[in-house]
Amino acid sequence: MINKDKVRPSITTLSDHLTTLRRDFHKYPELGFKEVRTSKVIEEYLQNLGIETKKIATTGIIGTLKGKLPGKVIALRADMDALPIQEISNCSYKSLNDGSMHACGHDAHIAILLGVAKYFSTRTNTLKGTIRFIFQPGEEMEGGAFDMIDKGCLDAPKVDAIFGLHVWSKYPLGSFCTLPGPIMASTGEVKIEIIGKAGHGAMPHETIDPIVVAAQYITAVQSIISRNLNPLDAGVITFGTIKGGSKQNVIDACVELTGTIRAMKDENLAYIKARLEEVLKGICAANGAQYKIDLSNGYASLVNDQVVTKKVMLIADDMFDKSQILQKQTMGGEDFAYYLKKVPGCYFFIGAGNDKKGILYPQHHPSFDIDEDVLPIGVEMFVRICENFLP
Repeated sequence: MINKDKVRPSITTLSDHLTTLRRDFHKYPELGFKEVRTSKVIEEYLQNLGIETKKIATTGIIGTLKGKLPGKVIALRADMDALPIQEISNCSYKSLNDGSMHACGHDAHIAILLGVAKYFSTRTNTLKGTIRFIFQPGEEMEGGAFDMIDKGCLDAPKVDAIFGLHVWSKYPLGSFCTLPGPIMASTGEVKIEIIGKAGHGAMPHETIDPIVVAAQYITAVQSIISRNLNPLDAGVITFGTIKGGSKQNVIDACVELTGTIRAMKDENLAYIKARLEEVLKGICAANGAQYKIDLSNGYASLVNDQVVTKKVMLIADDMFDKSQILQKQTMGGEDFAYYLKKVPGCYFFIGAGNDKKGILYPQHHPSFDIDEDVLPIGVEMFVRICENFLP
């Protein structure tokens, strides 16, 4: 558990304020590039602190706080969008927008970054360098990072390093996780249509059964991970939907499959995609079926800068209990990867789960929540990063 003495009193006193901010964003979740209210609240909040703001990428906000003393330019990023999930919890701050929910913690990310802005806004006389606050729309599959980068969020003045955090209910409150190099997966999506020949279920010899072909295929492609990839490299092939058939004694003409593919290395994702079609072609040919396949890219692998991340880990060593400092990868995807392709930086996770409080549901679950004690911890970590990297 984190030593509470490691969070300075001036940040601890912000705890209630941070909770109020987070709960407000949680009650009014908005989907990617539709974060109109969210964007307005952030913009007005920063302006009231005297921080220069600029609206870009439809609903994105960047704030720039210049210190009175010379130093570097670093960027801190928070994603703003919610998920198309109906919240089923009974908390007082439950989503008021039907079909939308902050089920990934982006509401906490916004509150934490606003807390950092509030902290430094009254300390510009001693602030060395410039802090760029990046509030990004559309992280959940819309790739909002692309638009933010294209519109210049890392320029004028050029950012020297960038940092991002993610609250994580899988890890207990007071834990910290990051590592140099790849930490999140390269992602892609697959959509397949297997086309057979319809007929009566009692006379399969007169048909080409696409369900049987699909079953063979789903089983066969798992060997791509277990037998084609290096066992030391992580990869995932998951089919999330199968649509086909209309009646128990009818063989329909086609089946549709959709799924996700993941790999810790970009080159392995490209290999998996190639093998997916090669195996499909062979199995369909063996059964006399036809196919259509659509393979699309998601996000690149998120690769932390070696030097920057080792410095962040030293900061964490002083703040977190050593038993709660983790070095793990996750097969989740994140468009923060594209910031790291432009400038060096580090992405890290802070534990926000607490079984004793019933905070135990994973990200993207309709009952997801966080232990809000994570909010001042996140602010403290970002503040320490600024103090160490700006001079």
